[in-house]
Amino acid sequence: MPPKRQRKKTQLTSKKTIANASENVSEKSAIAKEAEKFMEFLHSNQKKDGYWEASPTLAGFLKLPLHRFDIGHEESNFVWCTVLVLIYCMTAVLDYHEYWKLLAEKAREWLFNQRFFTTATLQLVKRACTLYTDVDYKGMLSTIFAKAGDGTTDTDIEPIKRGNWVQMVLETPPYTKYYLNEVTKEAQWEHPMDPHEPTFEEKKATEKLAAIEKAKNDKLAIILPQRITINRSKYMPPRPQECESCAKGISAVVLCVICDEYECQDCCDVIHMNPKKKDHLQSFRFISCYGKHGFPYLRPSLKALQEKMHN
Repeated sequence: MPPKRQRKKTQLTSKKTIANASENVSEKSAIAKEAEKFMEFLHSNQKKDGYWEASPTLAGFLKLPLHRFDIGHEESNFVWCTVLVLIYCMTAVLDYHEYWKLLAEKAREWLFNQRFFTTATLQLVKRACTLYTDVDYKGMLSTIFAKAGDGTTDTDIEPIKRGNWVQMVLETPPYTKYYLNEVTKEAQWEHPMDPHEPTFEEKKATEKLAAIEKAKNDKLAIILPQRITINRSKYMPPRPQECESCAKGISAVVLCVICDEYECQDCCDVIHMNPKKKDHLQSFRFISCYGKHGFPYLRPSLKALQEKMHN
């Protein structure tokens, strides 16, 4: 029978183990209850169109201060809030995917119909991921924010342009739309009432550019006639040459002068494996040797024949 002191030590250790196990169970239970409450909140608070609106309760679930949900305009806030919710779902409650999957699909459909989101997807997702710990924005872009599930995002949409004014989006929060005049480099929040009618500043800038171009052309008109005329043969663009051996439409890479034939890589290897044709190796003319002009328009045999006829 163990000593009395040893029995007490064993009993204390057992009680501590039971207490730790109990704490772990209670912690897991609390996490599960929190996730269930969050699922209920998502289902009951998703708007008809598919987005979520910021609220103190949502901020508590996402563990973010409420002011983080405000980036400016009301519509922009709806987009921003929905992006934050989807990222949190992908990171904190991924095990409950079956419960929020349909909600996420509806939210994604709404997001990709919002010009603000499709124009600034990369910036919005990158910014949102910085609010959470160890979240890879590239992983988010290739999964929950991938358009049609193909791993791509609609980040290369051509900016809307009317007249000289182009619609842009700030690259930093609050990612607000603004308009930039490509001629005067003037920027403003609201689009001009009549973008097709040039303003006074536009006319002035256009006249200045025209004056610079005219001065340049006048100077060239004086200098060009003074240049020495160099006799250069007219440049002829390279002509694609197909393999004449296999006739499969494959581009030729070598001209064998002795064979007098343009050949692709495979045909050249097969033909010249014959020991009787080993001396042909000195007659190879590779297309890379001809540079930008490519193969000659007249093969050497035809050129020699023409020179013989002229002589």
